Amino acid sequence: MPDRPDHICCPTCNGTVFQRVVFTRADGSRVTTALFSCANCTIVCLDPVALTRAFEDRPKARRPPSSSPAIQAWSKINQRRRERE
Repeated sequence: MPDRPDHICCPTCNGTVFQRVVFTRADGSRVTTALFSCANCTIVCLDPVALTRAFEDRPKARRPPSSSPAIQAWSKINQRRRERE
């Protein structure tokens, strides 16, 4: 859990700044929505604190590497590209 109830952290980029989403209509009027967006990436949410808590509660273990044939083929292609450089 976050240290403080107001601590926020983006699960994608670890950004700590969320701002309200504001739209400008065709007539020039500005509309403030109930949505928040991360200042660093494209995450949009209703509650940044809830988003942070959901992210903090997830286990930190990484997934095992996939052994599908397509993943292995791309791995070999990328390895050859690195060897050429």
